[in-house]
Amino acid sequence: MRSEPDGQLRQAIARFDCDHEEGRVVVTRERLQRFLAESEASALPAAERLRQLGVDLDGSPIHRGWNAYQLIFDMATEIEPQNPDILHSRAISAVTWLDLEEDRTVRQRIADDAIASARRALKLGPEDGHVAYTLGLAHYKDPRWSGDPARYEDAAIGWFDLSLGWYPAPETTVMAKLYRAHTLADRAMRVDQENLWRDALAAYREVDQKQLSEHWPLWRTYKLREQIGHCLFRLGDRVSAERELTRLIDDLEPMSKPELEEAVVNFDELLVVLKPLPEDAPLRVQTRRLIHRADHLSFHRDSGV
Repeated sequence: MRSEPDGQLRQAIARFDCDHEEGRVVVTRERLQRFLAESEASALPAAERLRQLGVDLDGSPIHRGWNAYQLIFDMATEIEPQNPDILHSRAISAVTWLDLEEDRTVRQRIADDAIASARRALKLGPEDGHVAYTLGLAHYKDPRWSGDPARYEDAAIGWFDLSLGWYPAPETTVMAKLYRAHTLADRAMRVDQENLWRDALAAYREVDQKQLSEHWPLWRTYKLREQIGHCLFRLGDRVSAERELTRLIDDLEPMSKPELEEAVVNFDELLVVLKPLPEDAPLRVQTRRLIHRADHLSFHRDSGV
């Protein structure tokens, strides 16, 4: 069962995180054995202490990358091979590493690890909506998607649907709905059929924007609104698309530069909608003004907006 780290464990994790080589955390079996010895006074069992270390280091630069990082969960599983929480945490971390690793071959290996670990966790703890969501995300981010998109789209949607049917926590539910919509939108972009864009639009509209903004970074909510406008545009409803996106820009305009950095990562979908509009169209003028005010959006300034 998952537990919060106590003071003894926090100190041991902090010491482990301080040992770097070339600016990256060093993970070896010897260091992990020392970590267990140093954290022995903690009330938590050894396998859970290792799982907590893995969670804490998730996304950190690790010397020798995933090959070294996975040793944390290897050792935890050796101690408790039937612990679904350890297996699920490994799968979650592997999905994170899919965004960090650049080598395609390594990414494929990490995706396989994520899927296998999550499947084992689900076998040990059936009908877990969070694990099903992780499986959907692993298929969504699998680097082999581009070679067989229909297969991975179907798999991702299937797992997101299972996740929602098993009623996970609100923060997982809202993300399962969001990534289900992303997957449908990717399919619509690939096949470009009206019914697929309608499915994507309906899926995006099912995402609870209030819950999304409460549990996840603010930019996700504003990006969701942009994606709804983009779907409307692809369906040929330019009036509704422009109305939706004008409301979005109206809400963003009063923000300070730091607030904009939290609210917007890019305007990729919005720029598609702007492309056929006249140079002096109000939405185009507003967007251009916002892009030139936000330094972190400077990469859009040569887009012709």
